[in-house]
Amino acid sequence: MLGLLHKPKIQTIIRFVVDFASRNPMHGMGYLAKTNIHWCEFIYWLVIIFYMLFYSVICGLRLVQHYRSRNSAITYNVDYMQLNTLYPSVTLCPREILDVEKAKHFVRSIKNLTDNDEFENMVEFLQKLSIVSGRRAEYFRTSYDNIQPKDYMELVFNLSHIYSVTHNDTPAVKVMTDRGICYTFRNLLYREVNTKYWFDPHARYINHSFYKFPYTFNFSDSFPIRIKIKHNIQGPIDIFVHSPYELPTTWTRPNAIVNDMGTGTKLVVGIKDIKFQENLLSETALDERRCHSMAPSNLSMFPTTYSQNLCLMECRLNFIIKKCRCIPHFYFNRNIARSAIAKISICNVTGLNCIYRFARQIRKIYSNSKTLPSTAKCQCYPNCINQIVVTEVSSFPLNTNKFGLIVFAIDYPPLESFERSVMYSKLDYAGK
Repeated sequence: MLGLLHKPKIQTIIRFVVDFASRNPMHGMGYLAKTNIHWCEFIYWLVIIFYMLFYSVICGLRLVQHYRSRNSAITYNVDYMQLNTLYPSVTLCPREILDVEKAKHFVRSIKNLTDNDEFENMVEFLQKLSIVSGRRAEYFRTSYDNIQPKDYMELVFNLSHIYSVTHNDTPAVKVMTDRGICYTFRNLLYREVNTKYWFDPHARYINHSFYKFPYTFNFSDSFPIRIKIKHNIQGPIDIFVHSPYELPTTWTRPNAIVNDMGTGTKLVVGIKDIKFQENLLSETALDERRCHSMAPSNLSMFPTTYSQNLCLMECRLNFIIKKCRCIPHFYFNRNIARSAIAKISICNVTGLNCIYRFARQIRKIYSNSKTLPSTAKCQCYPNCINQIVVTEVSSFPLNTNKFGLIVFAIDYPPLESFERSVMYSKLDYAGK
C-alpha cells in the first residue's frame, strides 16, 4: 500500500491536491494542506468543509426550485385611454331541460304502455337522464333495453326544449358542459362545446358570424354600454357573466338566478384583463409560469383549445372512468369518439348509479386540493390570458310574461389591467 503512494502518477495527484488546497480561497481548505497539523484538527476542518459544501448544494437546489416555481409575477397596469379588450361572455343555463310533452310522445311511439305507472316511470327516467350532470347526480331505479346508452345524449338533445335566446335577433350558441345544456354569447370556446359536436363525431365546425373577430370595445365606444338579451326559457335559470376565455362548469357559481320570465335582470359589469408578456411562453416552462396558453392544448376532450375549466372537466371524467369503468353520456363528445378511450363503453344505468355513489368526490374536483383522492388529482393551471369580471346584479319588473329580459351593462371603461411577466432569466440565477 505504501509502495503505491510512491508511484510517480500518485505523487503527481497528491501534489496537485495539496497545491489546490493551499491556494484555495475557501476558508479552512488551507489547513488540509498543512503537513504538521494534528489529525484531530484535520478531521475537524474536513467535517466543516463538507458541511459547508453540503449546505451550498442545498441552497443551490432551493434557488433552482425558486426559479422553476416562482419565475413569473403579475404586475398591475393603468391602461388609461389605451385598452382594447373583449366583451365578457354571458351564459344562461336553464334548469328545466326536458320538454315533457316531447318525452311523452316519444314514450308512446316506442312502446305501447297500458300501465300508467310504467308510462310515468319511463318519463321520469327521461327527466333524470336530461338533468344528470357532473354537478347533479341522480339514482335510477329502472333501465330500459330499448334505449341504448350510446343514444342517451342525442335523445336528450332531441327531447329538450327549443328555447330562444337572442341579442339583436342574433341567437346564442347552444353549448354543453358538465353543468348541462347552456346558451352562451361571445365566448371563445363555443366551437369546442357546441352541442352539435357533442354527439356527432363527423360534424363540421360552424362559421358563426356573430363570433367573427374582433368583438371588442375600446375607449372610442360610447359609455354606458347596454346590451339586451331576450329569452323564453321556462323555469329557473342560472346566469353567468364570465371571462370569454372560460365556460361555466360544475363548480362555477352563478351571478344570478332568475325564477320567472316576469322579472328582468340587470347585470352591471366591471372588468380587468390579465395579459402576458411576449417572452413569457418562450422563456418559461409550464411549471415555472404556472399558467397555460389557450393553444396548443394538452387535453383529450378538447385538443385544440385549453382552459382551466375544460381541464377540470377532463379531470372529473378521468376520475369517473377509473371508478365506474365507463364514460357518462354528458361527457362523450366528438373528440373522445376519435381518441383511445373511445373503446370504453358509455355508462348505462348501472354506471350512472356508480356516479351517484361517488358524486361527493366528483364535486370536490375543482382545485389542486391535497384532500382529493389520488385518482382525482390533476394539474389544471389557469389561462395565461384571462379576464376578471365583477358583476352587480339587480332586478326590475316586466310588463309581460311572454319573454324574459336580461340587460348587460358596462357603465365605465376599464382603466386597469394585470400582466404576467418574467421575473428572472437563467442568467440572473447564474450570477449576472
